[in-house]
Amino acid sequence: ILEAKEVEKKIYWAPLMLMLGFLSTLCVENITILCDIFAFLIIIFSAVKLKKVHISNLTYLLGAVVGNVFMFSNNVYSTIFGGENIDPNGFRHVELSFSDMFMKIYSEIIPFFTREFTVIHAAIAVSAIFLYMKKFSSAVQKEPKYGRFFLGIITVFAVYSFCVTYINDFVPFTADLKIKAIETALTFLYIIALLYTAFYIIEKNDFIHFTAFVLCSVLVTAPFIAVNPVTPRCFFCSYVFWSLAGGRLLMCAVSEINFSFASVLKSFSVLLVGSFCFYYSYVSVSNKLVDILRVNYIKQQLDEGGRGLKLIRLPYQQFAADYIYFISSDDYKEEGDSSDSISAEYADYFTPVCEYFGFDDSIKDKTYVLISTTDYYMEKENSSH
Repeated sequence: ILEAKEVEKKIYWAPLMLMLGFLSTLCVENITILCDIFAFLIIIFSAVKLKKVHISNLTYLLGAVVGNVFMFSNNVYSTIFGGENIDPNGFRHVELSFSDMFMKIYSEIIPFFTREFTVIHAAIAVSAIFLYMKKFSSAVQKEPKYGRFFLGIITVFAVYSFCVTYINDFVPFTADLKIKAIETALTFLYIIALLYTAFYIIEKNDFIHFTAFVLCSVLVTAPFIAVNPVTPRCFFCSYVFWSLAGGRLLMCAVSEINFSFASVLKSFSVLLVGSFCFYYSYVSVSNKLVDILRVNYIKQQLDEGGRGLKLIRLPYQQFAADYIYFISSDDYKEEGDSSDSISAEYADYFTPVCEYFGFDDSIKDKTYVLISTTDYYMEKENSSH
């Protein structure tokens, strides 16, 4: 669409795009909104660039809109947006106070939105400097008015990202958090510098792609200014879009060095990304299968009775927000309580989870022991002999 090249689309694309549009909106809330925006933009670009809109574009829009309605029609969202939090401890809510949103940006958005992606910003800085020098080092091309200034901002941000990530973060000395305000301003200026510099150093289609990736990273982060709670995992989508933006600029730089080398690097990049996708898919599928196993095992133990309960850990604990793991954490026990029973404070929060999985309320009165999947299968094998 961006290159105004019409791609031959078969009629069977329409139902496939309808399904894709619907399923794409059911993963994460910020991506749900982004899918709708993209669906409208695809139609607008098609109408402007190609002078026509294919039915598959319309079915994707229809699927995205239906998916959006289906996603947010869940009563959980109406309860949260209505101000009545279903969490007993009040974890999930929307905060629309102007001062609170500013504080949220300072303390929870800026630290995770982009500055920790040091390798990406280093690749962007090196690529931007190389492309700028290659294009404007001779007297043939006139440098843009603010070119060197914004190129300096890009370089400074890469250094800043490295320092606060790998050396030490800046510490505010006063209550007005001036250092946080400066970091926020630097981040905003960095985005402006990227778009300004990219406009002059890469081709039009590459610039549109690069701009879309950078703006998408902003769009998928914007809802977290008001939505609570915010954790580092909320910024995974931002990381993906920053990776795409950095990769696009890096490919532009590599293509200027040697065409054959660029071709090899693209193939290597596909292999690299594919390997990571396989790894994370394996981790996620493994966690899901073990989660199904342990839920059934908990139900089996509850049916058998007994005072103890064996909880199976997820094999890749660091990749999942695990409610069952939190039950066993000392952070959730009553102060001064050295027992292994589930704490009363967290049991209140755990109640909706128990209802979802069909656990009996007696689970909160049990003592527990954490076991691995290996322990589970060894015990199962021993009991069968």
